[in-house]
Amino acid sequence: MVQDERCYMEEAQLLSAEGKHVEALTLYEKALSIKKEVFRKSIEEVTLVYNSMGNSYKATKQYNNVLQIYKKALRIRIEEFGGDAEVIVDLYGNMDDVYREMKRPEEAMSLLYKRIAIYRNLYGESSKEVIAEYDCLVYLGKEFKKFDEVIAAHEGRLLIYKNLYGGKE
Repeated sequence: MVQDERCYMEEAQLLSAEGKHVEALTLYEKALSIKKEVFRKSIEEVTLVYNSMGNSYKATKQYNNVLQIYKKALRIRIEEFGGDAEVIVDLYGNMDDVYREMKRPEEAMSLLYKRIAIYRNLYGESSKEVIAEYDCLVYLGKEFKKFDEVIAAHEGRLLIYKNLYGGKE
C-alpha cells in the first residue's frame, strides 16, 4: 500500500512538472487517501500531499481550490504542532503567494506579519528570518503601491540592524 502511494506521488509530480496539473491532481487524491489510511499518526506526511495538491491547483490558477487545500493542511499542522511551529511558516508563505497572484495584498501582508511573529518567537527579534520577511513586505508593498507598509518594513529592518550593529536612535 505504501509503495502504491509512492508511485502515485512520483507519477503526479512528473505530470505536474510536465504541466499536466489536472491529471496530477487525480493521482494526488489517490496518494492522499492512502497516506491518510497508512500514516494516520504522521500528520506531516498527509499535509505534504495537501501541499503538492495545492501547488498543482496553483499552476492551473484555481486559486480558491488552492486556498482551500492549503487551509486544510494549515488546520492540521496547527492542531498537531501549535501555531508557532516552523512547519506553519511554509504554508503561510504558500498562501501569501496565492493572495499575491490574486491581487489581494492585504491578505498577503497579513500572512507575512504572521510569519514575522512566528520567526520572532522561534529565533528572536534580530534573526535573519525576521529580516527576510521584512524584505518580503518591502517587495510586496512596492508591488501593490502600499508605501506605508514599505516604510514600516524598512523601519523594522532598521531597528534590527541597529540592535545587531549598534547605532543611534
